[in-house]
Amino acid sequence: MIRKLILAVVLGVSGVSALCLPLASAQAETQTFEQQVAAAVAANPGGGEALQTALASLISTQADPAAAAAAAMLALSAGTGEQLAALGGAINGINAITPEALEAAVASAVEGSSDPVAAAQAVLASAAYLSGDHQGAAGRGLATAAADIGVLNPNAASSITAAVDNSSLSGVKTAYADQQSRVGSINNNQQQTNDQSNLRESGIPPVSPN
Repeated sequence: MIRKLILAVVLGVSGVSALCLPLASAQAETQTFEQQVAAAVAANPGGGEALQTALASLISTQADPAAAAAAAMLALSAGTGEQLAALGGAINGINAITPEALEAAVASAVEGSSDPVAAAQAVLASAAYLSGDHQGAAGRGLATAAADIGVLNPNAASSITAAVDNSSLSGVKTAYADQQSRVGSINNNQQQTNDQSNLRESGIPPVSPN
Protein backbone atom coordinates (compact mmCIF):
# COMPACT_ATOMS: atom_id res chain seq x y z
CA MET A 1 0.00 0.00 0.00
CA ILE A 2 2.75 2.41 0.97
CA ARG A 3 4.69 1.59 -2.22
CA LYS A 4 1.61 2.35 -4.32
CA LEU A 5 1.10 5.67 -2.50
CA ILE A 6 4.74 6.70 -3.09
CA LEU A 7 4.45 5.75 -6.76
CA ALA A 8 1.30 7.84 -7.14
CA VAL A 9 3.00 10.87 -5.57
CA VAL A 10 6.05 10.50 -7.84
CA LEU A 11 3.89 10.24 -10.94
CA GLY A 12 1.86 13.23 -9.83
CA VAL A 13 4.96 15.41 -9.35
CA SER A 14 6.35 14.32 -12.71
CA GLY A 15 3.08 15.23 -14.36
CA VAL A 16 3.12 18.70 -12.83
CA SER A 17 6.71 19.26 -14.01
CA ALA A 18 5.82 18.18 -17.52
CA LEU A 19 2.93 20.64 -17.56
CA CYS A 20 5.12 23.51 -16.32
CA LEU A 21 7.70 23.24 -19.11
CA PRO A 22 5.46 24.24 -22.01
CA LEU A 23 3.90 26.96 -19.84
CA ALA A 24 7.30 28.54 -19.18
CA SER A 25 8.17 28.27 -22.86
CA ALA A 26 4.91 29.95 -23.84
CA GLN A 27 5.58 32.79 -21.42
CA ALA A 28 9.02 33.37 -22.96
CA GLU A 29 7.52 33.48 -26.44
CA THR A 30 5.02 36.17 -25.44
CA GLN A 31 7.63 38.49 -23.94
CA THR A 32 8.28 41.74 -25.79
CA PHE A 33 11.81 42.47 -26.96
CA GLU A 34 12.23 45.01 -24.16
CA GLN A 35 11.13 42.42 -21.60
CA GLN A 36 13.66 39.97 -23.00
CA VAL A 37 16.39 42.59 -22.64
CA ALA A 38 15.32 43.20 -19.04
CA ALA A 39 15.37 39.46 -18.37
CA ALA A 40 18.89 39.16 -19.78
CA VAL A 41 20.07 42.00 -17.56
CA ALA A 42 18.32 40.53 -14.51
CA ALA A 43 20.11 37.23 -15.13
CA ASN A 44 23.47 39.00 -15.52
CA PRO A 45 23.22 42.21 -13.45
CA GLY A 46 26.98 42.63 -13.23
CA GLY A 47 27.33 42.96 -16.99
CA GLY A 48 30.52 41.45 -18.36
CA GLU A 49 30.96 38.83 -21.05
CA ALA A 50 27.91 36.83 -19.98
CA LEU A 51 25.54 39.76 -20.50
CA GLN A 52 27.30 40.80 -23.69
CA THR A 53 26.87 37.32 -25.13
CA ALA A 54 23.20 37.19 -24.09
CA LEU A 55 22.44 40.60 -25.62
CA ALA A 56 24.38 39.82 -28.80
CA SER A 57 22.38 36.63 -29.26
CA LEU A 58 19.10 38.41 -28.58
CA ILE A 59 19.80 41.36 -30.90
CA SER A 60 21.35 39.41 -33.77
CA THR A 61 18.39 37.03 -34.05
CA GLN A 62 15.87 39.83 -34.60
CA ALA A 63 14.60 40.55 -38.11
CA ASP A 64 16.27 43.98 -38.00
CA PRO A 65 19.35 43.85 -35.73
CA ALA A 66 20.01 47.60 -36.01
CA ALA A 67 16.47 48.46 -34.92
CA ALA A 68 16.81 45.94 -32.09
CA ALA A 69 20.08 47.57 -31.04
CA ALA A 70 18.42 50.99 -30.88
CA ALA A 71 15.49 49.52 -28.93
CA ALA A 72 17.93 47.92 -26.49
CA MET A 73 19.61 51.30 -25.93
CA LEU A 74 16.26 52.77 -24.92
CA ALA A 75 15.39 49.72 -22.81
CA LEU A 76 18.66 50.11 -20.86
CA SER A 77 18.16 53.81 -20.17
CA ALA A 78 18.72 53.17 -16.45
CA GLY A 79 21.51 50.64 -16.96
CA THR A 80 24.77 50.67 -15.05
CA GLY A 81 28.08 51.36 -16.73
CA GLU A 82 28.85 47.65 -16.76
CA GLN A 83 25.52 46.82 -18.38
CA LEU A 84 25.87 49.55 -21.01
CA ALA A 85 29.41 48.39 -21.75
CA ALA A 86 28.05 44.91 -22.38
CA LEU A 87 25.43 46.33 -24.74
CA GLY A 88 28.02 48.39 -26.57
CA GLY A 89 30.25 45.37 -26.97
CA ALA A 90 27.34 43.34 -28.30
CA ILE A 91 26.42 45.98 -30.88
CA ASN A 92 30.02 46.48 -31.98
CA GLY A 93 30.42 42.76 -32.58
CA ILE A 94 27.37 42.28 -34.84
CA ASN A 95 28.43 42.70 -38.46
CA ALA A 96 24.86 43.17 -39.64
CA ILE A 97 24.66 46.46 -37.72
CA THR A 98 26.35 48.85 -40.15
CA PRO A 99 26.76 52.54 -39.28
CA GLU A 100 24.16 53.42 -41.92
CA ALA A 101 21.66 50.96 -40.47
CA LEU A 102 22.26 52.13 -36.90
CA GLU A 103 21.89 55.77 -37.93
CA ALA A 104 18.45 55.12 -39.40
CA ALA A 105 17.45 52.94 -36.45
CA VAL A 106 18.43 55.55 -33.87
CA ALA A 107 16.52 58.27 -35.72
CA SER A 108 13.43 56.09 -35.95
CA ALA A 109 13.59 54.97 -32.30
CA VAL A 110 13.95 58.50 -30.94
CA GLU A 111 11.27 59.93 -33.22
CA GLY A 112 8.88 57.13 -32.30
CA SER A 113 9.40 57.45 -28.56
CA SER A 114 6.75 59.01 -26.33
CA ASP A 115 9.61 60.93 -24.68
CA PRO A 116 12.16 61.71 -27.42
CA VAL A 117 14.43 63.69 -25.10
CA ALA A 118 14.74 60.78 -22.65
CA ALA A 119 15.26 58.45 -25.62
CA ALA A 120 18.08 60.64 -26.92
CA GLN A 121 19.70 60.66 -23.49
CA ALA A 122 19.51 56.86 -23.40
CA VAL A 123 21.22 56.67 -26.80
CA LEU A 124 23.97 59.00 -25.58
CA ALA A 125 24.52 56.86 -22.48
CA SER A 126 25.00 53.73 -24.59
CA ALA A 127 27.01 55.53 -27.27
CA ALA A 128 29.87 55.97 -24.82
CA TYR A 129 30.60 52.26 -25.29
CA LEU A 130 30.20 52.11 -29.07
CA SER A 131 32.96 52.05 -31.67
CA GLY A 132 33.93 55.30 -33.38
CA ASP A 133 31.90 54.52 -36.50
CA HIS A 134 28.84 53.61 -34.47
CA GLN A 135 29.21 56.74 -32.35
CA GLY A 136 29.09 58.79 -35.52
CA ALA A 137 26.01 56.88 -36.61
CA ALA A 138 24.33 57.63 -33.28
CA GLY A 139 25.13 61.32 -33.65
CA ARG A 140 23.73 61.53 -37.17
CA GLY A 141 20.64 59.59 -36.15
CA LEU A 142 20.01 61.94 -33.25
CA ALA A 143 20.42 64.99 -35.52
CA THR A 144 17.94 63.60 -38.04
CA ALA A 145 15.47 62.85 -35.25
CA ALA A 146 15.87 66.32 -33.77
CA ALA A 147 15.26 67.95 -37.16
CA ASP A 148 12.08 65.97 -37.72
CA ILE A 149 10.84 66.40 -34.16
CA GLY A 150 11.55 70.13 -34.28
CA VAL A 151 8.85 70.69 -36.88
CA LEU A 152 6.12 70.11 -34.30
CA ASN A 153 8.07 70.20 -31.03
CA PRO A 154 10.94 72.69 -31.21
CA ASN A 155 11.46 72.58 -27.44
CA ALA A 156 12.16 68.84 -27.54
CA ALA A 157 14.53 69.32 -30.47
CA SER A 158 16.41 72.02 -28.56
CA SER A 159 16.66 69.74 -25.54
CA ILE A 160 18.14 66.96 -27.68
CA THR A 161 20.71 69.39 -29.08
CA ALA A 162 21.57 70.56 -25.56
CA ALA A 163 22.01 66.96 -24.41
CA VAL A 164 24.42 66.29 -27.26
CA ASP A 165 26.30 69.54 -26.61
CA ASN A 166 26.70 68.60 -22.95
CA SER A 167 28.01 65.16 -23.86
CA SER A 168 31.71 64.36 -23.64
CA LEU A 169 31.52 62.21 -26.79
CA SER A 170 33.35 64.22 -29.42
CA GLY A 171 32.57 61.72 -32.18
CA VAL A 172 28.85 62.01 -31.52
CA LYS A 173 28.98 65.80 -31.27
CA THR A 174 30.88 66.21 -34.54
CA ALA A 175 28.57 63.86 -36.42
CA TYR A 176 25.52 65.58 -34.94
CA ALA A 177 26.71 69.03 -36.04
CA ASP A 178 27.61 67.82 -39.53
CA GLN A 179 24.23 66.14 -39.97
CA GLN A 180 22.45 69.24 -38.68
CA SER A 181 24.15 71.32 -41.37
CA ARG A 182 23.36 68.75 -44.03
CA VAL A 183 19.69 68.48 -43.06
CA GLY A 184 19.41 72.26 -42.79
CA SER A 185 20.83 72.71 -46.28
CA ILE A 186 18.43 70.13 -47.72
CA ASN A 187 15.47 71.80 -46.00
CA ASN A 188 16.49 75.25 -47.25
CA ASN A 189 16.82 74.02 -50.81
CA GLN A 190 13.45 72.32 -50.57
CA GLN A 191 11.87 75.48 -49.21
CA GLN A 192 13.31 77.56 -52.08
CA THR A 193 11.97 75.02 -54.57
CA ASN A 194 8.53 75.14 -52.95
CA ASP A 195 8.52 78.95 -52.92
CA GLN A 196 9.41 79.16 -56.60
CA SER A 197 6.75 76.59 -57.43
CA ASN A 198 4.15 78.62 -55.56
CA LEU A 199 5.18 81.76 -57.41
CA ARG A 200 4.83 80.03 -60.77
CA GLU A 201 1.37 78.81 -59.85
CA SER A 202 0.35 82.34 -58.85
CA GLY A 203 1.64 83.77 -62.14
CA ILE A 204 4.41 85.80 -60.50
CA PRO A 205 7.82 85.17 -62.08
CA PRO A 206 10.32 83.76 -59.55
CA VAL A 207 13.19 86.00 -58.49
CA SER A 208 16.67 84.59 -58.95
CA PRO A 209 18.56 84.26 -55.64
CA ASN A 210 21.50 85.95 -57.40
